[in-house]
Amino acid sequence: MNSFGRQIRACAALGVAGAIAFATSVASASVINTSAVLSTTVEELIDSASGSMTTDSSETLSDLSNVPLRASGILTSTDLDGVLVSQGQAFGDFLDPARLDQPNPEEFALEVASYAQGNSVAYSVSSVADESRTVSFSASEVDFNVFGTQTVESRIFLSGAMLIWSTQPGLDLNDLRSEVAVLVFRDDTEETLFSSSLVVSGAAEPTVQGPIQFDVVALDELAAAGVDSESLAILERVEREGSLTIVVIPEQEHPYTYRVVEDQPLVLHARFETRAQNKPGGTGAAVALGRPFQNLAAFMGDAIPGVNGTAMQRAVNLETASRNLGVIRSADSSSELSGGAVCGALGVESVAVLGLVFVLGFTRSRRGWSDE
Repeated sequence: MNSFGRQIRACAALGVAGAIAFATSVASASVINTSAVLSTTVEELIDSASGSMTTDSSETLSDLSNVPLRASGILTSTDLDGVLVSQGQAFGDFLDPARLDQPNPEEFALEVASYAQGNSVAYSVSSVADESRTVSFSASEVDFNVFGTQTVESRIFLSGAMLIWSTQPGLDLNDLRSEVAVLVFRDDTEETLFSSSLVVSGAAEPTVQGPIQFDVVALDELAAAGVDSESLAILERVEREGSLTIVVIPEQEHPYTYRVVEDQPLVLHARFETRAQNKPGGTGAAVALGRPFQNLAAFMGDAIPGVNGTAMQRAVNLETASRNLGVIRSADSSSELSGGAVCGALGVESVAVLGLVFVLGFTRSRRGWSDE
């Protein structure tokens, strides 16, 4: 479980027509140190003013002996008869990133959700993960140029889904939203290596900044994925009379490049954020990033009465899985590699070799898509 000083093999690579042509030579890199922090926040909003709040956080020890990490928080509100009318929840997990037996090692998995049927209480929830890695590329293995530098490539793995809904016609939905944001930067120069975000709002079409790819799922697709007819009829009425948007973030790999100096340690940081906020009066929002939904099933049954939450969760997860996109390479990243570079990370192309990867992802062989 300790990844300090671990030798990670990477590959020599050339950018060819937006893809990677892997050469036979192998470079070497070392993960000197890894640290991670998880934090969750669930804030109650009473008539838009802050009410109760619960926070949780978890941090790795220097030797990763306390991995896996978990942070979570839940707040609920009931009516005078004790019936649950609103809820906010946030979860976060961090798993050992040093496992070398899988091409897409799982690290972070985040999930948040909130809903309110009452007329005064809503929730703002977030789950945030930060990882830092000190890495070094060996001069004895990497073909550095005469200046002792080289361009290397790493990848970030993303996947997940987002939902928002309102059961009330004519409700102002400006504050109803679900969000994801991902940032990778290097410590010494503060250079941003990868940045992207996606916002699903009740008041507008989904908006994206950066290269994250997403798809809007139609209700007939959920029906084909197993949502029962009774649940589908309720969802159709919600979509027709109020608002309903279901967005999936298919499994995808995004390469990013950076310059390294031989045998000179470099600190890379990755930050992943998921946020959801709803409004009183019959609205909800949910986000999963880095894993299939695991907590949506029970949540949906309370959030939209009559909907089979288990079938809904299974269908959304299946729709995400069916759209696997693989490597998404930008023109910029391809051109940077045109002179020949070293992979700082490998994706699913080679299951035998793994590199320096910030991963917000999962593998079906280990965790799989939840069928609950």
